[in-house]
Amino acid sequence: MPPSAPVNVTSAATLERRPRQEPEPRQAPPGAPGHLTEIPLRRLGRPEDIADACVFLASDASAYVTGDTIRVMGGGLIG
Repeated sequence: MPPSAPVNVTSAATLERRPRQEPEPRQAPPGAPGHLTEIPLRRLGRPEDIADACVFLASDASAYVTGDTIRVMGGGLIG
């Protein structure tokens, strides 16, 4: 059997937005106090949080990881 490449994906929760982007109508803007209480880490994700997960998946440290989703959600699934 030929060597196979690992196939993984990252999944992100709400990330910080650039100030020029407007929130959707009738939605609390990301980072509003009510929204942050739903996230166990009490902050929005940052682009570098996703980048760190991707660096891990591209490194030798993830050599035995395949067919998985790395959820970068600040604990949102356990909150």
